[in-house]
Amino acid sequence: MSKKMLMAVLFVLLMSLLLTTGVAMAREDLIRVEVINKSEESASISLIGETAFYFLTIPAGETKWFTVERDVYQRTTFACSGSNSGTVDLMTHKRLIFTRCYGNAPNWGEPGMEKIHIDDSPAGKNWFYK
Repeated sequence: MSKKMLMAVLFVLLMSLLLTTGVAMAREDLIRVEVINKSEESASISLIGETAFYFLTIPAGETKWFTVERDVYQRTTFACSGSNSGTVDLMTHKRLIFTRCYGNAPNWGEPGMEKIHIDDSPAGKNWFYK
């Protein structure tokens, strides 16, 4: 094998190793968020982070998965003809469940799987969706 051919093969191998490592590192900065909308209306969440902005919309009765950057976001939630603001910690994978619009809120779920009811948030608890 000629010296030029050997250098070309080594260059290609090195570039593929660097690209593979870069993609793997980039994936570590992303997480999946599952949003289940059990309400009678469309629901939306506006997320404003340090380096990213997302506007997630989930039609009534549907489940959607989103991939977002890991961060603690300022959020505004629009559901059941109302809205509220706060923060949401999306440093780990989450499942958010919008509850029915009318009636009392069911239990709040558990950290990592949180139920969202606009008029009844879990004050005083260490929840990720505040």
